[in-house]
Amino acid sequence: MKTSKTLQMACVAALCSMAIAATAETTQTLDDILPYGRSLKTVESLVNALENGAIVNASVDLSACTRQDGGTASQTRGGLTVSPYRLQADGTLSFSDSHFTVSTRSGTPMPIMQFLRYSVKPEGAITVTSFIFSVPDYRLTSEVGFDCAINDGVSFHAAY
Repeated sequence: MKTSKTLQMACVAALCSMAIAATAETTQTLDDILPYGRSLKTVESLVNALENGAIVNASVDLSACTRQDGGTASQTRGGLTVSPYRLQADGTLSFSDSHFTVSTRSGTPMPIMQFLRYSVKPEGAITVTSFIFSVPDYRLTSEVGFDCAINDGVSFHAAY
């Protein structure tokens, strides 16, 4: 079915008018109401996107984060899709990622399993914790935490 350009423009204008009117009545910004396809700059917009079915991706730059053990900053960068997630009663958002990979620290390639846990506090503080286990015995070989913040070490983007 073909839709005329005029009808398409009218629909877009009506949606924008409704969003602007809703924004004027609340403390939310237009980006909080229509964040999809945009950077999610607040925890509120992140939770809103997740609860409304958006596909949310996280970009992580650990060089912008502080190691909890005081060690040298990591130069690791990467990303993931947030799925699944958990929203706790206090407003903390949690999600995780895991993958098999190979470590060459010993000079010999060795299989490892890494789990990454992300905890996003309502004020925007984010803790990223990495757990590395040897394979096949799943002995914990490394655990390190990083203190980050939304848009400072961890950024979020959403799209349908």
